Amino acid sequence: MDDGLFLAKLMWIEFGNAKNFSLRVDAELCFMERLYVHEGDNLRQEILKVAHQGHFSHHLGSIKMYRDLKSLYWWSGMKREISEFVAKCLTCQIVKKEHQVPSGKLFLLEIPK
Repeated sequence: MDDGLFLAKLMWIEFGNAKNFSLRVDAELCFMERLYVHEGDNLRQEILKVAHQGHFSHHLGSIKMYRDLKSLYWWSGMKREISEFVAKCLTCQIVKKEHQVPSGKLFLLEIPK
């Protein structure tokens, strides 16, 4: 559960050298006030799954998903992992904007007098 970055940051915090990292009262490591998610456990995948397929997400795509998650969580390579996760989503690939049939041309309507 403890990856090398996590342990290194804990040591840096202890010696006052960890820029942008801090420990919360509940002993959770944070990066710029965002919760650091450890490498190696399934928590990252669970966060991605809930954020993407949850009741309030509606398959928003990788850019919007990253925007929403980056305010709460941080881990190295987070943006890449989100892009890869969304790329594997069949629903997202089907409803992607470039797969939609373009609508017809717009034309002016006469305004009745």
